[in-house]
This record gives sequence, C-alpha cells and structure tokens, in this order.
Amino acid sequence: MTMSLSSRHMLAAVLLAAVAFSQPAARADDPVKVRLGTIAPKGSSYFRILQELGEDWRKVQGEGSTFVIYGDGSQGGEADMVRRMRVGQLNAALLSAVGLAEIDRSALALQTVPMLFRDWAEVDYVRERVRQTLEARLGEKGFVVLFWADGGWVRYFSKEPAATPAEFKRFKVFAWAGNAEQVNLMKSMGYQPVPLETADILPSLQTGLINAVPTAPFFALAGQFNGPAPNMLDVKWVPIVGAAVMTRKVWDAMSPAARDELKRAGEKAGADMRARARQEDLDSIEAMKKRGLKVTVPTPDQEAQWRAAAEEVGRDHQGPGRIPERQEEVVSAGAAPEALAAHAPIAEEAPRAWPHRLENGVVALALAAMVLLPIAEIVLRAVFAVGIPGVQALTQHLVLAVGMLGPALAAREGRLLTISTVQLFLAGKARVGAHAIANGVAAVVTVFLCVAAVQYVQSERGAGDELVAGLPTWWVELLLPIGFALILARLLWRAADAWSVRIAVLLAVAAAAAVLAFAPLPAAGLTWPLLAIIAVATALGGPVFALLGGAALVLFWGEGLPIASLPLDHYRLVVNPSLPAVPLFTLAGYLLAESRAPTRLIRVFQTLFGGFRAGPALVTVVACAFFTAFTGASGVTILALGGLLLPLLVGAHYRERSAVGLITSAGSLGVLLPPSLPLILYAVIAKVPLDRMFLAAVLPGLLMAALLLAWGIRQRGRGVQAARPFDAGEVRAALWDAKWELATPLVAIGMLFGGFATPVEAAAVTALYTFIVTVVVHRDLEFRRDVPRVFAECGLLVGGILLILGVALGLTNYLVDAQVPDHVTDWVKANIESRWVFLLALNVCLLAIGCVMDVFSATIVMVPLIVPVGMAFGIDPLHLGVMFLANMELGFLTPLVGMNVIFAAYRFGKPMPEMVRAVLPTFGVLLIGVLLITYVPWLTSWLPGKP
Repeated sequence: MTMSLSSRHMLAAVLLAAVAFSQPAARADDPVKVRLGTIAPKGSSYFRILQELGEDWRKVQGEGSTFVIYGDGSQGGEADMVRRMRVGQLNAALLSAVGLAEIDRSALALQTVPMLFRDWAEVDYVRERVRQTLEARLGEKGFVVLFWADGGWVRYFSKEPAATPAEFKRFKVFAWAGNAEQVNLMKSMGYQPVPLETADILPSLQTGLINAVPTAPFFALAGQFNGPAPNMLDVKWVPIVGAAVMTRKVWDAMSPAARDELKRAGEKAGADMRARARQEDLDSIEAMKKRGLKVTVPTPDQEAQWRAAAEEVGRDHQGPGRIPERQEEVVSAGAAPEALAAHAPIAEEAPRAWPHRLENGVVALALAAMVLLPIAEIVLRAVFAVGIPGVQALTQHLVLAVGMLGPALAAREGRLLTISTVQLFLAGKARVGAHAIANGVAAVVTVFLCVAAVQYVQSERGAGDELVAGLPTWWVELLLPIGFALILARLLWRAADAWSVRIAVLLAVAAAAAVLAFAPLPAAGLTWPLLAIIAVATALGGPVFALLGGAALVLFWGEGLPIASLPLDHYRLVVNPSLPAVPLFTLAGYLLAESRAPTRLIRVFQTLFGGFRAGPALVTVVACAFFTAFTGASGVTILALGGLLLPLLVGAHYRERSAVGLITSAGSLGVLLPPSLPLILYAVIAKVPLDRMFLAAVLPGLLMAALLLAWGIRQRGRGVQAARPFDAGEVRAALWDAKWELATPLVAIGMLFGGFATPVEAAAVTALYTFIVTVVVHRDLEFRRDVPRVFAECGLLVGGILLILGVALGLTNYLVDAQVPDHVTDWVKANIESRWVFLLALNVCLLAIGCVMDVFSATIVMVPLIVPVGMAFGIDPLHLGVMFLANMELGFLTPLVGMNVIFAAYRFGKPMPEMVRAVLPTFGVLLIGVLLITYVPWLTSWLPGKP
C-alpha cells in the first residue's frame, strides 16, 4: 500500500482532541512547567477539558508548577510546534499524524492511506496493534507519548457541489504550508494546491484564493468554513489520528510515581476525548445542515472512483513519502494491514498476546479441518470407493472444539450475545455497576456449568469409549470444562476496568458459589428468587447463555436432579451428525462478506436494475437476503453491506429513515432462504429432512422478500427519472466480474439436491468453493494475513451461537422431564378446537417470544413444545417450521431488543428511538407476510410435495 496524493493533502485538517495532565510531581519544591501547544480552538469542549485537567495537575504537582495551554495554533503549525519543543520553548503538544511525522515518519501509516479504514473500530484496532512500535520509535527521538487521540473523519468542503475526483480537479484546494512534497504530489495528479497556514483558511475561502478544504466537520464548523464552502462530500477519506507527546526532558524531571500516574490519567483523558471527538464529528454535520450545508452522498460508482483514484496514486507514486506495499515494510513502518478487512475483527492487545493468537489459530484450524475431512471423504468415495474411518465422528467433534473455544474468544472480546440495551442508556457509576452485576451473575452461572462439565467428563472417563483409532472420547470431551473455565476467567476480567471492582466481583462470585454449593439451603424455596436474580442480570446486560443455562441449573437443582445432564445435552447437540453444516455454511458466508464480493454483486444488480424505479430497492433486498442466507447472521449483513447500500438508496432520493429501515429489515430475509442456519437448526431439532425443509421455505422466503420490495419501491421519491440508461456491455462486464459469486448458491444446492453429497459435505464443498474464489481467483483475501482472521471471526460467531443452543437444550430437557409438552398439548386440545384459532394464538405467542429470545435459543426451547401440539391439529412440521421461523424473522426487528435494530444503530450511528421509528413500517409489512404463510399452507407444501 502506498501513500496517496489525496491522503497527503488531507493532512491540512486539524486534530480535535486534547491532552491531559494530572498527578503529583516528585517534590513540591521542584516545580515542573508544562507549556502545551495545540491547534484546538479556544472555547471548544476540548480546550475546556484541557483547562480542567491543567487545574487538577497543578493541585497535585506542587507549588510553583504551571500548566499553560497555547490554543488556536498560536504557536504556529504542527511542524512549528515540534521545532519549538526541540528548542525548549514548548515541552508538550497535541499533534496529528503529520505533526508526529516531523518526529518520526512511521506515524504516517495511521493517517495517510485514503479510505483504508471504514469505521472507528478498525482505527482503534490498528492503533492498539502498532502503538508500542510507534511509541518506541518516538521515544528514540526524545519524546514520550501520553495518550493517543483522534479528531473525526476528513471530508471535502467546497463552494460548489462535486462528487468525483475529476470534479474536484477544477478546485483550488487548501494544502499544508511547508509541505513541498504534498504540493508536488497534488500538482502531479492535476490538482491545484494552495499552501496555507490554518489561520488563513477562512479569509482565503472568502476571497476566492481557495474554494475547497479537506478537513474534519468539527473544525469546519468551528472555523466557519461552511459559510463560504457550503457543500460537503460525505466520503470518509482518512481519520484524523494523533497523540499527545511530551519531551523526555520534562518527563524525566518528574518522579517515577508521578510519571506513572500522569500516564494513567492521560490514557483516561484520551479515551474520553476520542469519544467526544467522534460524537462531535456527527453533531457538527447536523449543526451545519441547519445552517444550509448541503451533503453530497456519493453513489457506489462514485465511491468506487474515489477508491480507484487512491489506489492509482498509491501505485504510481514513488519517493520518500511512500508507504510500502509489502507487508513486512508496512509493519516496520507501523501499519497493521491484517486489521483492515473486518468491521469487528478479532483483536490482539499487543505482540506479547501470543496466547490469543494461539487460541485464534486453534479455532481456525478446527474449521479448516471441518472443511477438508468431508471433501476428502467425497473424493475417496468417488475415486477409490473407500472412505476415511471415523470421518463423521471426527467432523462432529471438531464442532465441539469450535463450540467451546469460539465462545471463549467471544468472551475475551466482550462479544457474548446479549439482548438488553439498558447499558446504552446508563452512564458513569450506574453503567459500571450494571456491567459488574451482569458479569458477576453470569460468572456464578459459569462456575456451576464448569463444575457440571467436570462431573460429566468424570462419568464418561469410566465408560472407556473410543472416538477413533484408540483416541478416548473423554479426552475430547475435556473441551467442555476447558471452554467454560476460559469463559469464566474472561467474564471476571471484563467485569470492570478498575482492579478494585474486579476484585470485588471476584470475591462476590466466590462467596455466592460457595454458599450455593455447600450451605444447607432450601432448594425449592429459592428457585424463583434465583430465577429473578438471573433475569435482572440479563436485563442489565448479562449474556443470553447465562440466562438459559442459569435457568436450567436452578430448575434442575430445585428438583434435586443432577446438573451434569446440562453438559451432556450440550455435547449431544453439538455432535449431532447434521450440525457441522451450520459452521461450514457460515464460514462460506463470512469469506464472501469479508472479500470484495459485496461490491461486485451490488454492481451486477445496479447495472441490471439501476435505471428502473424498483432498482435500488431490488438491489438492497436481493443482496441482503443472499448474504444472510450464507452467513447465518443478519448482523453481519448489515455491517458488510450497510455502507454500500445506504448511499445507493439516498442517492435514489429515498429518505434516510426509509433507507435505513429497508436495509435493517432486508438483513433478516435470508432466514427463510437456503442454506440458512436457522433452517438447518429447525430441521435438526424437529427431525425433518433437511432437503425438504429447504424446499418448503423457498416460496415463503420469496414472498417475504417481495412484500418488502414492494414497500421499498413505494418509498422512492416520486418523479425521479432513471439514474442511468441500460447498458448491455456494462451488464455483461458486471456479470462476468461476479460470475463466481453468483454461482455459489448453485454449488450448494446442486451438490445437495443432485445426490452428490450429504448436507454436511455440500456445506464443506461450498466453503471450499468460496475460499478458492476469494483467496485464489480474486485474491481479495491474503492467505497468511486474512484467512486466519476470517476463520477465527467465524468461529467466534458460531461458537457463541452453539453455546446458547447447548445450554438451551438443557433447559428443554428439563421441560421434557417435567412433561411440559404433554401438559401444553392436553391444555390446547381441551381449550382450543379450531385449527385456525390455534394458529392465530401460536402466532401471538411466537411474536411475544421473538421479543425476548433470539432465533437460535427459541428454536431449541420452543420447537420441542410446539411440534407435538401442531401435529395434534394436523399441521405439517414443515409448515409449522416455516411459520415459526417467519415469526422469529420479525423478532430481529422487535423494538429495543431486536438484534438487527441494535446492529443497524451501531452501523449507521443512529440512536435506538430513531432506529425503532425506521423499522416499524417494515415490521408491519412483514407481519402481513407471516399471516399469509400461516393461513396459506400450500406456500410451504407445494415444492417439497408429499414425503
């Protein structure tokens, strides 16, 4: 990767964070004088925070110590401030990457590659990966990093609207004064750079000396650039990344204790200011909109032109500012390219975190073996008419490895599935307390799940069973207690940031576990209070597995039943012969989502239908349904496609709220389209043939998509002409470019229904096919850098789901043991005579369940209850299954707890109330589809026919 011209001229934007100092000096009679330079405007929130921190610092530093802030660039530009620090006039500064580059050029790797980062999660990840290297290199030059900060995304502000790189070539663009290399690069690309200091931007805009400024929205608002430049191109060009640094001389003047405390306070201030900067980045845009700012959202084609321009500059430019493309050179310069392909990547704290890399590698290898073993079985069977001894058992137990180590990764990253949004509305001590309670209760549940797993393995050890080739089964089953122990450790670690709170949670968990295990308690009398505590913890943000597993533990304990049956049920589910299809199809979807396949597929549908009124909505519905069907997670679809589809819809004159609602709802459509993970899971639990379940869901899935498409078409602005004429040549080019992705469903369905492979083998072939397409054919993913990360991320998601399913099956086992299905069936027969009334009541019940349970745990818990009742009314399990999943599909859109609503709020930066208003119309549309599926059974029975 190389440093582009356009990215370099972005360095004109100022850094909008601040530096923090607080803590004691070595001695009160040895005053320390801090003179800090920053470009942050006086009167800004950042400057006020600086002043407050300066006051705190003076109080603890001692008599005579001073803390002076020079804001508004009064000490010159960033290069000037670095020079002043070298001569001793200043001894601290807040610098962007361009200022840090005056000290050491490696810092440029964080800020100068355009459109490299898609969101702040990626920026944070890369920064954490490289900060030790960068801090060491800055330290060699005599500077200490107090904390890292950022100041929003650089966007283009101009007098006239423009949307493409070619259109911006007619503008006179602000460039950073004193950076001759940047000016020369801009000229070589046809731009008209005008070197200026930041203080000269506004008068230059007013006089016409320049007519375009690349800068962050907050600085544009603070500098009033939006007046003479009232147009903004909404392209996240580069993030403003920087750090607060101090000279080694003043740092060494402090005592070791004072330095440690200053660094700790600086890290906290940096986190606070990063959060403030990111929010003000968005708030500034909204404020300028009210003052007449016009925002141009580029179409996918226009955005592709910007990306192509950045890549072209990177290829063509050679020189001292070049960021090398070879990975080893990039890493040596301070970049971490392995982070750049995912929205929610597996994080590693530092190079020292080798146990994390090992853990990720084990999960990735388990998934790779799950792909290769079934394919080897297919080849050997076809060529030599032989198979691999025990291949099915090995594949099933590899699912156990992913099912226990995957949730350990999720717990490590704080990504165990929750259904509560309460913590979004809490702050300060209330949020800390809620998080500690939620994690503490989950930890107590996990203690007993771990104990139950140990008891189960001990019982299996005496059985003497062998898995294959003399390998004792209980050796593999040890993954159960190991996985729960890792989850427990991560829950305790992530209970709080402060050690005092962590220790308090640890002591509380140990005390609660000891009391419940050894005290002579009346089990029956404590059942409901304990269930209430678990429910409260879940409402405060506790993970779903703790709710289901805790409920099962309490109910078994209350009845005097052995809790070792819970891990037994978990094990029984995970090694189900059909279940390996779940992680394998999900892996295929992840490989597609992490590659450039979304862009290629959207281009296909855009060229086919973009000129028609229905085009944008059709592209959205089809693309989202396709990806959800293969990833098994609609949240992944929203994260992968949301940034591509929203500009497409807004550019087609959709209201932003309607566009967000359509994308959020379309993400759930794949639930009813093969080879969706929920379809596979229902077939496993209800014991119906998987191929017939796939066929039964096709027409209902298309019906739901058609209804949402019809709604989407009506939302487009009226009187809008076709965006482009139909171009057969462009269509052929787009189809040819995406031919491998378009063939993916044919591979899966052809292998399955052509009689060539079992469902698990078909899933393995599909995963291998997508691997070859993304890694070998298109080379979107680099084998050594990207593939392990994608495999580990897939294992994290699948493992988290399997953990929920396993403990949910334990709860179902209790319900069966208590004969709840029989009692429900008898009650329904006695009180409901009409089949149609039963179906209506079942819909109401399932909608209520969808409000509080995710689709996976609901399938495990509810399907064994409703299938016998449905059969008593003569309802085909296939029809019942499609109806059940259609209701669960609506659960993704349930206000406040719907997972799609939460994912979309994160992806689009919208508050939850606004997201709820966006999805309510589509919720009503899909509800009509649910009723049609319920009362028109031939929709599910026509394709599969009679068994």
